[in-house]
Amino acid sequence: MLLHLKYTIPPAILLTLIYRPFLTRLDVYKILFLITIAVVATTPWDSYLIKTKIWSYSSDVIIGPTLFEIPLEELFFFVIQTYNTTLLYLLLNKPIFHPVYLRHEKKSDPWKYAKLAGQLVGALAIKKALGMIKEEGTGVYLGMILVWAVPFLVLLWYVIMSMNVIREMLTETGR
Repeated sequence: MLLHLKYTIPPAILLTLIYRPFLTRLDVYKILFLITIAVVATTPWDSYLIKTKIWSYSSDVIIGPTLFEIPLEELFFFVIQTYNTTLLYLLLNKPIFHPVYLRHEKKSDPWKYAKLAGQLVGALAIKKALGMIKEEGTGVYLGMILVWAVPFLVLLWYVIMSMNVIREMLTETGR
């Protein structure tokens, strides 16, 4: 908990004070939604890693109760770190994104192949990761990280490839 008192809570207080004049009800919903996603996505992951002894926490650093064998301090980290990163994102990106940059995909759009390629790479990465886990060798941990992270990356790829801004940037640079 001393770690949080020194490294995560002070930035949370500072970011809250800085962003408070700009905070809207929608921002609060965004923060709560992302914290929920972080906790829901990470709790089973951490619990499994602890139960299978891939991760462990020394008993002298755990001061509170546990949930699914995850120390309270770790659960608090999921919340506070997501809160900090979300506030920082909101602060740095408040006026930048506008829905006008979203577009409808046309049938003749050459970018749809880039979108599909990213999704295919993601699917192949997940397949490879599942194989690494099944082998139970030295690649188990990497395989588990990939199975956990790649679906989120595929979703981000899909969203990014649906935005005109990214396409225009890539077209202007000649890629």
